Amino acid sequence: MPPDAVPLPAGPLEAWQWVLKGGLSPEDATGTYGMHWHEKTRRVLIPIYGPTGGMVGLLGRAVFKERPKYRMMSGNADTIFRAPHRDSPVVVVVEDVLSAIAVHRAGVNAVAVLGTAITPEHAAQITQSSGEVVGWFDADGAGDKAWTRLRGRMGLYPVVLTRVQTAKDPKALHRQQIREAITNRT
Repeated sequence: MPPDAVPLPAGPLEAWQWVLKGGLSPEDATGTYGMHWHEKTRRVLIPIYGPTGGMVGLLGRAVFKERPKYRMMSGNADTIFRAPHRDSPVVVVVEDVLSAIAVHRAGVNAVAVLGTAITPEHAAQITQSSGEVVGWFDADGAGDKAWTRLRGRMGLYPVVLTRVQTAKDPKALHRQQIREAITNRT
């Protein structure tokens, strides 16, 4: 974390609003997930951890109108956001950080591929988490393409692959709704 980054509660209202949208308090975003505010880049900084728990990168999330919304500040562009490990037999693959956190808070392992591109490196990282993979992408054309790419990439690995389809992102659902959607997947 850059030395001039501050805990999220000391950041601007827009940073607070972004984490609150995902059901997190700014204090929990910093305390549980290590997020900080970086004024120089005007982004929420999100640490990216590898499968062994060490930090492997830093992701910046714009909360104003900057583009791109997500930018790797350090680390490999093929790195995925991995919520802290849960004792769960499945891993749910989602598009964005707040959706991964929402799934994690519902008691299930989750990773975010930070968009809809699924690379071979993503697939290798995902399979390190579990032998059962659930894809949960947005209910739009890009989400359908992401599901197709995930199926193609996961076909190279000995995993059980299923899909969750809902009208809303996980970050917009309550924990019980998330658990039910995962339980009733196809």
